[in-house]
Amino acid sequence: IIVTSPTKTFNLAGVQVAHAFIKNPTLRRAFRKQILATGNSEVSIQGLVSAQAAYSKGEIWLDALLKYLKGNIAFIEDFVRENLKGVGAAVLTCNHVNKFDCLVVQNACRPNRPFVVGAPFNNMKGHFGDLMRAGGMLPLGEDLATMRAFDAAVRYHLAHGKRILIYPEQAMWWYYEKPRPMKDGAFTIASRNRVPVVPMFITFRPSGRFDGNGIEHKFFTLHIMPPIYPKENATYRENAAFMKAENMRLCREKYKEVYGHEPKYPAPPEA
Repeated sequence: IIVTSPTKTFNLAGVQVAHAFIKNPTLRRAFRKQILATGNSEVSIQGLVSAQAAYSKGEIWLDALLKYLKGNIAFIEDFVRENLKGVGAAVLTCNHVNKFDCLVVQNACRPNRPFVVGAPFNNMKGHFGDLMRAGGMLPLGEDLATMRAFDAAVRYHLAHGKRILIYPEQAMWWYYEKPRPMKDGAFTIASRNRVPVVPMFITFRPSGRFDGNGIEHKFFTLHIMPPIYPKENATYRENAAFMKAENMRLCREKYKEVYGHEPKYPAPPEA
């Protein structure tokens, strides 16, 4: 089965038009039956006309789009090479704002894609757990034995030049813009293993696309900031505290650069 649509390539979102190419007649009949059952089998006049116009007269648009996208890819590759130049083993940090933001980080760091530290509940049995592990997840342990195994895996990968992504804010806050307080773990691991921290920060911009609950699915940009190296003559605790503070400073500066103001937080409740 091949399913395609002009809506993405030609920026025609909302016109409700798509095509399914199914050579096998039995499979085609079953597919048609299911489509009819959903009530989405009809193509709107706007969708039909838009598709015809896109495929017959959209070559100039498509050529310009591909040129623009290739320019974006070249910019990202140059940016990543500059900020990760000479960086092998490292602890990567990032704000956790989407279920799949780890894929963005992994893609940006090719070819040295990082392992991703995940909560124990992600290390489940079945296909989903298999996918998570195949994608490079390093699950945290819930007991002493599994935590020792986790520590050993982290040391092994860092010693062999690999990168590890850790979310120092721990919990995912969906589309939350501001930097949040960070835990010590990522920076302690970097300090103990004498590797740099590479801070990353995701910011958002409007997309104009909303889900059924009125929540906007925003575009986001991954910012890769300069690596933070442990100091030569500092203890591991001093280095962990230094890298944590510097990581937060860089994230706050990036927030201000993108949004034009300092992040503001509610005042803590009075005791």
